[in-house]
Amino acid sequence: MTCKLNRNTLYIAIERWMLDKKYSPITITKVPIKDLARYFEGEVPACPSGGKYTLMSNWGCNCSIHFDVEEDEYEE
Repeated sequence: MTCKLNRNTLYIAIERWMLDKKYSPITITKVPIKDLARYFEGEVPACPSGGKYTLMSNWGCNCSIHFDVEEDEYEE
């Protein structure tokens, strides 16, 4: 559940980043995670299980370990 919350938070940061840069999801497909650091106090959220996040402007944030499944199917 923590990973899913982190990915949602990162997606919001991606939206803010695109607005600040005046980018459109059509013009950019990958977002450098280092570019989002300024939207967080401290560190950019990380997967608690060590998964690697891939940030995509029009798809949000994917984790190499966790996938979006129904919450009742997922146990952390």
